[in-house]
Amino acid sequence: MTPAFLTRRLFCATAAASALLFAPAVFAQGQPPPEPLTIKLTLKRVQLDKAGKEVLVDAPRVAPGDVVEYVAAYANKGAQPIRNLQATLPLPQGVEYQRSSGNPQGALASTDGTNFAPEPLVRTVTGKDGKQVKQPVPYSEYRALRWQLTEVRPGASFEVKARARISQAEPTASAAAPAATK
Repeated sequence: MTPAFLTRRLFCATAAASALLFAPAVFAQGQPPPEPLTIKLTLKRVQLDKAGKEVLVDAPRVAPGDVVEYVAAYANKGAQPIRNLQATLPLPQGVEYQRSSGNPQGALASTDGTNFAPEPLVRTVTGKDGKQVKQPVPYSEYRALRWQLTEVRPGASFEVKARARISQAEPTASAAAPAATK
């Protein structure tokens, strides 16, 4: 697979997700988000400037090896608080989540978008000797991060973000939409 193909696929997935501003989010139970909630997904490439300081730049193109930062911006445009919100930031296939980069701290991670646990994720595997051992799940298998918010006041907004390295694998658009559930 060529880097140009990967770039086009990731760009298309990101552009589609960015178009979600003011559109309904996808919910695990198939329900629409609370009416006044808006969600916007952006993607920035992490670079170093001439002084060696880290900067975020627009990422119309990315290539394998690039580190990017996904940001899902949520806003309550309504007159009532939104309570018990679960903000979910997807991580499409073709990217490798960067350890502990979820912000704010305390995000739960998932390999399937359904089951979430604190980072780092572990799984039980059977060793060659037949014994069960716990192993860390590779960060390349993380597919989503989730933050639990007790309340989003009227007019308030917040962001959740995480970094990922673009891998050689083909990213998929299906995992590129941020979500919120109650």
